[in-house]
Amino acid sequence: MLSRTSSYQRFLALLLAAGLVFAFSGCERLKSADSLYRDAEARYQKGELTAAIIQLKAALQKDPKHGPSRLLSAKAYNDIRDFVAAEKEARKALELGQNAEQVNLQLARALFGQGQYAKALELVKVTPELSGEALARVLVLRGDAQLGLREPAQAKTSYDAALIAAPNYVDAYLGKARLAVVNNDVDEAMRQIEAALQKAPNSPEGLIIKGDLLAAQNKIEPAIAAYREASKANPNNAAPYFRLANLYLLQNKPDDVVKAVQAGQKTDPGSLEGAFLLARNDFQQKHYKSARTHIQSVLKGAPDHMPSLLLSGAISSALGEAELAEKNLKRVIGAFPDNSYARSLLASAYLQKGQTDLALEILEPVLSGEQVDERVLSLAGQAYLAKSDVPRATSMLEKARDVSPKNAAIRVQLGAARLAGGDQKQAIADLEAASSMDVEKSNADLMLILNYLKEKEYDKALAAIAVLEKKQPNNPMAMNLRGGVNLARGDIKAARINFEQALSIRGDFLPAVQNLVQLDL
Repeated sequence: MLSRTSSYQRFLALLLAAGLVFAFSGCERLKSADSLYRDAEARYQKGELTAAIIQLKAALQKDPKHGPSRLLSAKAYNDIRDFVAAEKEARKALELGQNAEQVNLQLARALFGQGQYAKALELVKVTPELSGEALARVLVLRGDAQLGLREPAQAKTSYDAALIAAPNYVDAYLGKARLAVVNNDVDEAMRQIEAALQKAPNSPEGLIIKGDLLAAQNKIEPAIAAYREASKANPNNAAPYFRLANLYLLQNKPDDVVKAVQAGQKTDPGSLEGAFLLARNDFQQKHYKSARTHIQSVLKGAPDHMPSLLLSGAISSALGEAELAEKNLKRVIGAFPDNSYARSLLASAYLQKGQTDLALEILEPVLSGEQVDERVLSLAGQAYLAKSDVPRATSMLEKARDVSPKNAAIRVQLGAARLAGGDQKQAIADLEAASSMDVEKSNADLMLILNYLKEKEYDKALAAIAVLEKKQPNNPMAMNLRGGVNLARGDIKAARINFEQALSIRGDFLPAVQNLVQLDL
């Protein structure tokens, strides 16, 4: 049994421990706004933007009128591309009497980031007091705004003047690179980027632009390397991670897409771009329900984002939700009438609903264009076939075949159109071509087999069934069709064996059951 003294000492130890826990958990609360600001400034200088923002929020909770915290918050939010928050903080910093020149620079960055180029240009003025890097910073921001306003000549003047003011100012080289991209001069853009990276090898923005230029030239692996370097240079910037995800989408690497997006979301948790990329990834992998969940979260935050509305329409079309697809796609076409992909998706939705005239009407503007893609031509062919206009259907599908000669689905559609028109010989040729192109799907093979059965060409039917069995050895349909051929030939014993073999592959395959019952009857 413990003595009174030891019990008292234990009580004091527990009390002391509890006091220490309280002291440590509350130490942040005991700091002044100035102290929290200094901590945030140190973290900002190290590139720890998220941590800096957390400290600045704590400082402003202590003192909402702490001007330096407002100004640094504007800088940090601009750096993480949260331009709305940056604008809000910059305007409050201005109200609190912070240095107008510095605040206006951050406010201009925030407005530029939101596409308000004219307002950004109005805020940043070249004054006699400015010189060196301070002058170059203003000139580059003016150049960026002028570029946004489609004034390349004025932008060039600003960037050139910035380099005269500060020959080593990296952002001026980056501005000249962006100008070269606008002028479609990729070589000049790359020269300017290399000049920038010579002066600042770890410039995150320089590495990102380099990656963009390489990706535009289809140099995917070097672009990936550039984005990875950018993410190392500034781990708190989500942009290179999202750029990587885009390239992994092109390479059809779904797991890498998810990893890259998740890395970006760590620094920008509420990013709509991240959710959009995940939606694209799921759509590409035909995970349509998951894709819909992601795209709905994007549209909740940005209801007028046209790429998301287009993707939402594509997802709804794939899920057979014609009404919802129609609603979103009409909005896209209203904003971008020449978007052939949106028109083809809407036409597909109309075909699902049996509205062939509307499908042809929505396709008409792109059908009359100089270059028509195979999807549009294929949909027009399907619409005409549904209207029993076989000559026009065949014509459209022949054009689609010429545009995409290795597209098995188009060959199947063309074969069906030719069969409807009575051109059996050419139809068989199209279906055989489709069968040889597509080593997995069975549409062409089934049409061939059924046609041979109809024409009582049993040997050809069996040859076509053998092709189907090779493609899909576990498909009971092939064995059931083989039984149908033997039954048509009068070989009931062989037919029964085939039907039983079909059931051994899949015990609930109803056609084979029905055929066996028919034989017993």
